[in-house]
Amino acid sequence: MSKQGYHHGTVLITCPSCKNRHVMSDHLKIFSDTSTTVEDLMRQNGERVKKGTLNTEGLIEFWDEK
Repeated sequence: MSKQGYHHGTVLITCPSCKNRHVMSDHLKIFSDTSTTVEDLMRQNGERVKKGTLNTEGLIEFWDEK
């Protein structure tokens, strides 16, 4: 998944565990009448969204919440 695709296109991923495709973002409005991301969907469902970066050693560093 690219940053360009996530922020400006429509991105689906295939889940390795359930083998289904999941929408990560839909800015081209293929699946909905409005642009949406997985973060938007999580917030709508009352789920917490945490952001971070993956370093070269494969460890995730979470950003401070705002």
